[in-house]
Amino acid sequence: MSGPKCGHYSVVSAEELGRRRLYAAKDRFERASAAVISYSLELNSVIQTYGPLDMSPLVRDVPSGDDAAEWESAASKLLEDLVAKRSALAETVATARVRRFTEAARNVTATLTEEAPRHRPVVEPTIVEATVLRVLHRMPLTAAPELIARSEELAEEALRLTGPQAQDRVLSALRFVVQRAQDRARLIEHNSGQIEMLHERLDGLEGTEVERVRGSLRALQLDRSLPDDVETRVTRVVESALAGQDQRYVLTEAQAALADLGYDVEPDFVTMVPHDGALLDLPHTSRHGVMIRARDHQLLVNVVRYDESGQRDPVADTAAEERFCEDFSRLRAALSSRGVDLEMLRSDAPGTTPIQVVRSAPSRVRRQHQKARPHAARTREQPT
Repeated sequence: MSGPKCGHYSVVSAEELGRRRLYAAKDRFERASAAVISYSLELNSVIQTYGPLDMSPLVRDVPSGDDAAEWESAASKLLEDLVAKRSALAETVATARVRRFTEAARNVTATLTEEAPRHRPVVEPTIVEATVLRVLHRMPLTAAPELIARSEELAEEALRLTGPQAQDRVLSALRFVVQRAQDRARLIEHNSGQIEMLHERLDGLEGTEVERVRGSLRALQLDRSLPDDVETRVTRVVESALAGQDQRYVLTEAQAALADLGYDVEPDFVTMVPHDGALLDLPHTSRHGVMIRARDHQLLVNVVRYDESGQRDPVADTAAEERFCEDFSRLRAALSSRGVDLEMLRSDAPGTTPIQVVRSAPSRVRRQHQKARPHAARTREQPT
């Protein structure tokens, strides 16, 4: 049966799927490495603010081979170490803030003692100080600078006040500031997790739209609600990129298989097929060719006739379709051996449907037709 044909293709090549997994793992490791650099910059900033800290640097173990599992394991370990380091840094910073406040509290106490009138007893700030210390310790590492500055102002003000009501008012304001910082930190943590999952879906993919979406994800403000359509946009781009990967692989393998069968396949075959289709001369006739197109995970193939006059010759057309039958069976078998599963959705018998007539150099063909010359079998390289 070699009338018009349509088959749904899917890539099952272990080698190709393994290559994609490797690229995705390398992308994930690269993002983890970027996070380590960000952590190092953050650590340096903290040291400039609070002085030397007892924090060891993060060490990256970069895999040397092309084992996807090794890259995935290295990325996971790096991210786990990063989480642990950030948690330790947050605790260290909290302790440093408390230490700095304690020193300030001593200065305030000394000042109050010196300035207190002889007839008025000095109010010991011990209870207030303890309360402030507990509140300040809850200030998250990702607190905005203005919230940190405000909390320190309120903490010092609470120590300077002597009236219980005034102290309670300031302490309430301090708790509110810290609560705002905690709410912001939770939002940042949530958004970071959501964005990380979206990045993982893009790992291993290429293309202008993929890079544009990656850029938009990096530009999102973590302390703001994420756009409602961000996940939908990523899903759309991922589906398109995956379809493009499958299509390029299928057409690259089809190009090699057709060349091995003796078809004159031009170098730009892969880019021609998805749009308007590529036209190849049949090796066994000078008046017929085969049109190949690809869309929506479907490969469409049909025999066409070259004819300036447009007159039909059903007998010759049917004969050309019958001759192509064996080539198509070989093409399908070659694709299967190369890891492409082609499930036939349509396969008309020769002569069932009038074949398409292609006049001289139609615009959609984008090339001048020449009679095919048989090609010797050649060695392929796996597409990269």
